[in-house]
Amino acid sequence: MKRWLVILGIPCMFVVTVLLFRSDVILHQFRLLMSYQWEGLKHWQEGLVSSFFFQSHPFVIILAVVGGIMAVRRRDSRVLILLWPLLFILLFNARRMRYIIPLLPFISLLAGYGLRSILDRDSRPFLTTLAMVTALMICALFYRPFLMKISLVNIKEAGSVIDTLPYEKVLVYPITQDQSMGDTRAVVPILDLFTDKMIICMDSTSERDNIQTYRSPLQFTWELGCPEFYNTTPDTDTIALPRIYISSTQLDIIPQSGYISRGFTSSTGRFRYKTFVTLLIPHGWP
Repeated sequence: MKRWLVILGIPCMFVVTVLLFRSDVILHQFRLLMSYQWEGLKHWQEGLVSSFFFQSHPFVIILAVVGGIMAVRRRDSRVLILLWPLLFILLFNARRMRYIIPLLPFISLLAGYGLRSILDRDSRPFLTTLAMVTALMICALFYRPFLMKISLVNIKEAGSVIDTLPYEKVLVYPITQDQSMGDTRAVVPILDLFTDKMIICMDSTSERDNIQTYRSPLQFTWELGCPEFYNTTPDTDTIALPRIYISSTQLDIIPQSGYISRGFTSSTGRFRYKTFVTLLIPHGWP
């Protein structure tokens, strides 16, 4: 008991000292959590399957569970301390990867204990190869297809198309999001990354009430808005230029006389913030 008091007493003294001298900073962080971050936590959660089988290698958690079972059976008190991260995750329902990352060293050590217990030296090269192959399979079969379907891909594809048009400028119309609290204008600079054309942002979004956005994790998108250098100038001729409409839903736009329409509608369906693109091209483009 005395040994445990010494081990736990010294860290507790440091914690209490920090709480006393930096209480203002800690209280400010708690206020930020309750007024801003807590609202975001309620809207989006990660699952344990996503955290342990896709965002980290699945062998880590599998071997950690094996190591924990073997430590309990052997009553190895030196290893049992490594089990507390698993209890923390299960008891407090800590599903977000940001909260699990500080616990990964403990989980990795427990996985190493399990690996050492079930494999001999001759089997380790095989396991190393298997771990590498499964990591590449997860990347090729899950990550890449998912990334190729997110709605931001529509921005990239639209940029590639307008680069083939014989025009120096393109009009961009960002339309207010239907389900998300984010501002569509935030993706206009992303479009600029994928095209060499001069972008003219035709600001068509409606400002939302601060009460609706100040707790949103996407509040920064409203603060950014559309940079001034994308705004049109009085001498800009906006007639007969390609037009891009960026929206959160598929638009049924009837092309004006002299325009043809092309849509980009890739989406995973996982996010409320979407960027569907409708491109109107002047008729006469070869």
